[in-house]
Amino acid sequence: MGIKISGVGCSLLDMIYSDIDFRSRAFRRLSSKKPGDGGLIPGGLVIVEDLERFANTDLETIVKTITGKSNPESMNLGGPAIAALVNTAQLGFDREIEIHFFAVRGNDAIGRHIAGFLAKTTVNIDHYLVTDGISPATTVLCDPAYDSGVGERLFINTIGVASRYGIEDLGDDFFDADLLFFGGTAMVPEIHAHLDILLSRSKASGCLNVVSTVYDFRSEKRNPGTPWPLVAADAAYAHIDLLIMNSLEACKISGETEPANAVHYFVDQGVATILVTQGPDPVLIFSDGSLFEATELIVLPVSERLSGELLFGDHPKGDTTGCGDNFAGGVLADLAIQLQSKGVGHLDLYQACAWGICSGGLAGFYAGGVYAESRTGEKYRRLKSFVDQYWRQIDDLTSKRNYRP
Repeated sequence: MGIKISGVGCSLLDMIYSDIDFRSRAFRRLSSKKPGDGGLIPGGLVIVEDLERFANTDLETIVKTITGKSNPESMNLGGPAIAALVNTAQLGFDREIEIHFFAVRGNDAIGRHIAGFLAKTTVNIDHYLVTDGISPATTVLCDPAYDSGVGERLFINTIGVASRYGIEDLGDDFFDADLLFFGGTAMVPEIHAHLDILLSRSKASGCLNVVSTVYDFRSEKRNPGTPWPLVAADAAYAHIDLLIMNSLEACKISGETEPANAVHYFVDQGVATILVTQGPDPVLIFSDGSLFEATELIVLPVSERLSGELLFGDHPKGDTTGCGDNFAGGVLADLAIQLQSKGVGHLDLYQACAWGICSGGLAGFYAGGVYAESRTGEKYRRLKSFVDQYWRQIDDLTSKRNYRP
């Protein structure tokens, strides 16, 4: 049985600056002083226009002041939707999984760079619109020494033509799928504002809904310190089959201060399955049994092998850009593969999380959020050994049941 996935969200060009020191005087001078002020936030996202107002200068000057460089070390395809979908395509390369991407880019040099990256993937871009204007892009600043060597990054986002992309641009073809993936829609404002409508129509079309989140700087700027709206009406939460967030996003959206309490909030709202990543700390998971087999709120550890090699190995290091997006893509890939052989309600959440956790960890070994394959199946084969090792790490079912947040 073939599986068709439609994904909507942002694709952009990541311009990556490595080896930045978030403790430097230049960085601290431009760091956020209060929520929503437009300053830099490790692990967060800021809109370029807001940062320029905060700094009272242009982005080029800001970047050169912090980095001492005129050009990025690398450029890569990025964006929370497309990075996840490319990972899904790479891991499902030998399966009947069809992936369609719905988004927009500008007819400019950045847009052509993005198209060049996408042409090397198997993601279908028939619905990837091209229009006059500036393509979305992100300046990515990475500090590999942050958080005791775990590393952290931040994003300075140019939204460009994505600001004009709305639900009328999706068309009926978007809903002709088995799975719908809404990836970091806060970076596509008109889609995000109508997410509840899209989720409802999806359910009416018989689709499964997977939602992943991103730092919602616009909501933080608009109403600092108040919960970020994910859906316009709480009833729409019941239309989400799988919700993937990091701990900061989970707390900001729910209004809770602790990730475990945030999970309980989303459970009470009717979300079927919830996954909350916490960087190098364990992942919180819950399933009510309607999509995956029922699983009470527990935590799963990150991959010891990947963490150890990242911190102490002699492998080339990348950055933490795209770790969360690749986690989402790994889970989405295994979800699609399991749907081909199992019925809804009987899927293994531990297995899906194993592929997500190892995908997220592997992203720390290369620059940017998208792994550039030299041949089809390369990423799957590289990741498979880490997943097998991870299963040995957590193979005691009793222990898994005893993990508690």
